[in-house]
Amino acid sequence: MTGLFVQPSTAALPILDYGTQLTQLPQVATTANTPALTIGGTVMILKEATFDAGCNVKPRFWIGSESIIIDGEEESFSCTVEAVPLATFNLAVDRDVRQGL
Repeated sequence: MTGLFVQPSTAALPILDYGTQLTQLPQVATTANTPALTIGGTVMILKEATFDAGCNVKPRFWIGSESIIIDGEEESFSCTVEAVPLATFNLAVDRDVRQGL
């Protein structure tokens, strides 16, 4: 974790308002709440999935200025699925069709 130090001071505590944050928690993907994963219209069996928000956090501690820069977003998603026959799903052919080859 990266942050800037601020000398503590006495202040009134804020009033907390969680709104719907406690009732709308992220769900773990299961067969019950994600019955089918499709890629290119083909139903796949999912083993694992990973999402990375890709935020680049840079501390900048210069003389006369201290800051934390959040620079760029390079989101990525990857998943592992069960292999299916090429006649069912051929990623290379799908890629060529999208690129007009």
